[in-house]
Amino acid sequence: MTKLNLISPEQKDKLTVKYIHLLMENLLGVFVIAVVIFAIILIPLSENLVILEYQNEYSQKSSLNKNKDITRKISFLNSQIEVYDTILSSSYAWSDLLVSLSSSVPDNISLSQFDVSVISGNFIIRGFSSTRDDLIVLIDNLSNSKFFVDVDSPFKNYLQQADISFEITGKIINNVEI
Repeated sequence: MTKLNLISPEQKDKLTVKYIHLLMENLLGVFVIAVVIFAIILIPLSENLVILEYQNEYSQKSSLNKNKDITRKISFLNSQIEVYDTILSSSYAWSDLLVSLSSSVPDNISLSQFDVSVISGNFIIRGFSSTRDDLIVLIDNLSNSKFFVDVDSPFKNYLQQADISFEITGKIINNVEI
């Protein structure tokens, strides 16, 4: 079979270049369309990512505030536990002291407050006595107790004959042998 060459080599080269240009234009057009479609898809996704990031920051801040509250409460509880542990480990005979105190109180006296500083050993007793004689008996009983020392009662406690609101101070003895 014979071939006839009707196109000159120059025209053939021009057609090849034109074909390559058209092919490149088509490829670039398809690429631009793909980029536009990709951008259209990514715009809502990026908005969702911004919303999710904001929600994440908000939840972190709120949980941090809740954790601060919980941490503060835990610290408070730990400090209370340390106080109770100090009291328990002090190996002081608190029950014996309270038994001695209750046996020292006459019938016509009611105690409203008994505060003791574990560190200094100072105590304050507040209460009500129906007579001055009962108050004097209480003070003598506390002074003669093996748990209390330096028992002191202000002069104002002795001014009334009856219905006395009193306050007694002193120290507890740290090393009491039972």
